[in-house]
Amino acid sequence: MKCKNCGKLITGKKVFCNKSCAAIYNNKKRKKKKYIITCSSCKKEFEVFGWQNSGRRICDKSYECQYCKKPLQKNRKKFCSEECYIKWDYKNRYKKRENNRKKRKIRLKLKLIKLKDNKCSICGYQKNSGALVFHHEDPDKKNFRLSIENIAYREWEEVLKEAEKCVLLCANCHSKVHYIEENIIIHKQGCFFCGKPLPKGKRKYCSQICKARAWISREKKKLRKEEINYSY
Repeated sequence: MKCKNCGKLITGKKVFCNKSCAAIYNNKKRKKKKYIITCSSCKKEFEVFGWQNSGRRICDKSYECQYCKKPLQKNRKKFCSEECYIKWDYKNRYKKRENNRKKRKIRLKLKLIKLKDNKCSICGYQKNSGALVFHHEDPDKKNFRLSIENIAYREWEEVLKEAEKCVLLCANCHSKVHYIEENIIIHKQGCFFCGKPLPKGKRKYCSQICKARAWISREKKKLRKEEINYSY
């Protein structure tokens, strides 16, 4: 006779060689009991058959990488590599943080715009808040530019003090105002090299000769600085 489980030769009327073989053979034929367990990592219910697997606390999906879904190594718990973790973090967390920051910046800018009557002080434009800009009437009193980043990352009292020095303008009117101011300053100063009054159409130098001389003097200054640094 041969053992029904392992196939060893047996003397006598016995069916199995020992008790362990008998238990293994009977357990295979017996219907396995179904257990429903909640996973400790993903916290979802999964089914398990047999009392041997009743002590499991993690499902099969939790043994996979959360980003690429490859099988994990022994030391790894959620991600197969650092690259997968960085990609997963950018997809799920970093984008949400960025969106929240943008919303906060826009909310604070709209709060400031409401204090200035929600429109351009020259033409009355009020359709889009993105086209509205804060213009300093006196540039000498300007401490910082009222951009979205400065509004968001500075103290609110400091921002309000700076807003009192400003006028709300649309982008079109703001560019016109600055163009007029720049032209007045340049024509008052004259040529940057010789100081003579500028002719029409010229912005920095009265002629190409002054432009060339200014470039030569600039290059000489650079050479002197290099010589001084080399000597030390």
